[in-house]
Amino acid sequence: MNVLHAPFNFGSQASSLADAENAARRRVGVPGRSWSIDFEPLPRFSAATEVFAPPSGWRGTLHRSLRPFFYGLRHAREFDVLHLYSGRSLLRCEGRFRLFDRRDLPLWKFLGKRIFVTFQGCEVRYRGATSHRAYSPCQEGICDIPGCDAALEARLRRSCEVLLRWADKAFCLNPDLLAHVPSAEFLPYVALPTEIPDPELKPPNALPVVVHAPSNRSIKGTEFLLAASEALQATHPHTLRLVEGLPRAEALKVYGQADILVDQLRLGWYGALAVEAMALSVPVVAYLHEADLARIPPAMREELPIQNASPDSLAAALATLLEDAKLREDLGRRGLCFVRRWHHPVKIARRLLELYRNPDQSFWADYDPDRD
Repeated sequence: MNVLHAPFNFGSQASSLADAENAARRRVGVPGRSWSIDFEPLPRFSAATEVFAPPSGWRGTLHRSLRPFFYGLRHAREFDVLHLYSGRSLLRCEGRFRLFDRRDLPLWKFLGKRIFVTFQGCEVRYRGATSHRAYSPCQEGICDIPGCDAALEARLRRSCEVLLRWADKAFCLNPDLLAHVPSAEFLPYVALPTEIPDPELKPPNALPVVVHAPSNRSIKGTEFLLAASEALQATHPHTLRLVEGLPRAEALKVYGQADILVDQLRLGWYGALAVEAMALSVPVVAYLHEADLARIPPAMREELPIQNASPDSLAAALATLLEDAKLREDLGRRGLCFVRRWHHPVKIARRLLELYRNPDQSFWADYDPDRD
């Protein structure tokens, strides 16, 4: 069974999963192929199997709208499963042509393709249902995404309904999204190398290094970290490094040298960055909302090694970690173990390969974190 992951590679999820599915096949000698395509590549993510950078001007609009669809038509005989990301299909039409948006989905079903959908964020994080939280990127004056209003929310809801109508199965990478897509299942991030290596011993830093890598400062809550860091410098001196605009390979080197990594402080969950840091045995701080913790498997919740800190408690949490090198070491060790059990690409890919054949099953019904 061949799987096409498309049309984006946000968070390196599509490319990592495609690589892991191929590795899972090789382990058991099962035929088939998975590959990823990315029509809007960004340097902070790993490269997809095939990358198509958009040209400038009106040609870029055509590239984003039609080129994924024609790619799908050209390769329709090669894939059995179409795994879509970020709320998009292979046909993206906006403005006056919005009527045709996602109208390719019935075609793929007519051609006998199974459709899987992974929601990753704001394509189903509706402002009207999220802004009531104490901390949320959807609160008034926080999000800097233009045009994010009630009209956009209505369009996103309609788009989600269309996708779910034709999808055989849907996943959400962040558990808060399950409140908006209750028919979906939680799926862990797999933005890692297929084989997770043991971290190399690193020399100690002169001062503890706190790393934060915001893809969007307003959404990630970077202002809370800047304020906490400034308040702590007199009593808990440290180096704060913001990683922005670096290619992924260079960014991973910075993460590996961190003593503490601070991830998302508004969303109520941790992202792919935290998974990468845990794989490098770096302790992670993030804001974890209680309602979202309740949406993941109990065993996963019990083992979660992330230091939970709201924006209000961030300074205290950082002070505790800056004071206690042994605690940082313990969290780092537990983080690596956690990633190997719950975010291991091949373990997740192995289960997905089963679901591609039988999408009526639950992902978690037969997921074994202890299975090699």
